[in-house]
Amino acid sequence: FRMHQSLGTANAPELWIPMNIGLDTMSADAHMFATLGRMRDGVSLEQGTAQLESIGQRYGVEVYGRDNFRLYPVPVHNDLVKDVRPALLMLMGGVGLLLLIVAANMATLFLGRATARERDVAVRTALGAGRSSIVTLMLAEALLIATMGGLLGLALSAWTLDTFVSLIPIGIPRGEDIAVGAPVAVFTVVITLLVGVAAGVLPALRLSRPELSQVLKSGGTRGGASQRARTAQRLLVVGQVTISVVLLAGAGLLGRSLLALFS
Repeated sequence: FRMHQSLGTANAPELWIPMNIGLDTMSADAHMFATLGRMRDGVSLEQGTAQLESIGQRYGVEVYGRDNFRLYPVPVHNDLVKDVRPALLMLMGGVGLLLLIVAANMATLFLGRATARERDVAVRTALGAGRSSIVTLMLAEALLIATMGGLLGLALSAWTLDTFVSLIPIGIPRGEDIAVGAPVAVFTVVITLLVGVAAGVLPALRLSRPELSQVLKSGGTRGGASQRARTAQRLLVVGQVTISVVLLAGAGLLGRSLLALFS
């Protein structure tokens, strides 16, 4: 049972008892109940709408004495979420763009780190390290960092959930039902793994085939990055800033559209 939003917010029941109501003696103006029905199997929405309209016309004539009374079905999902679907989709889009910023930053940082480690990987390869071991090492580092970030985000979400729920504007349906449960945890794990793999696969593939002679000859002392590596790092920083600005602009536009929808 869920109380209709127009009747107020339902409190958790402490005791359930059956209601004994005399429908034959109840006033037709006693609008205190919300009705939830299930379409019979095999009945289409058009058929159900036609039947309800017929019942509504007969009810209006018999009870209210007018023939313009109408009954029509509304899907329960639409009744619960109403018109906030566009706003929620925009909010999800903005969050997705922010997630892309994080993924792009991770990828560029790992590429820069991989460029600085070219000499170290070249030495490992010269000593017999296989390509698979290098790829596994880079992916493991990326997945470890992404997993730590995902767990931290999940913990912060659970910790600050009550505060954010209390800030939900009036009129947003089912705000009290927002929770960090199993679906959120599964979604976080999947996104974390995808971001970790996406951020680590390109550096791993790049480092798995080092040009041994060139890297070992051009490397500075004590394994320092070569001039080519420093140039690549500068280009990666430029690309990182460019991608972040574009994605932030998109997220900002979505945020303005979201505020327009709410107002």
